[in-house]
Amino acid sequence: MTPMPDRTGEPRPGRDEPVTDLDTPLPPIGPTRAELRNIAIHACHLCDDHGYRPGHATPCDHQDHTGPAKRGIAAIRAQMGWDRPEKAPTDTTQPQP
Repeated sequence: MTPMPDRTGEPRPGRDEPVTDLDTPLPPIGPTRAELRNIAIHACHLCDDHGYRPGHATPCDHQDHTGPAKRGIAAIRAQMGWDRPEKAPTDTTQPQP
């Protein structure tokens, strides 16, 4: 194979030779996805050793949603007028026939 010349017209020695070591694996740059997942699971106080919250069938996202959920339900109750005792629903069972 004839090497390609550079802009001056001179061949570039060593730069135009074919690469033959493509099967050599690259060294790892950082932790793998599995290692990052295990680190997140062990650092999380919300889930078990398998990455699931107790009582749930979906994987834990390692974020506590308690605060936003409480603010959301408070906003709904305020909008619906359920924050006042006279309008709050007291009995959620079905009426007896």
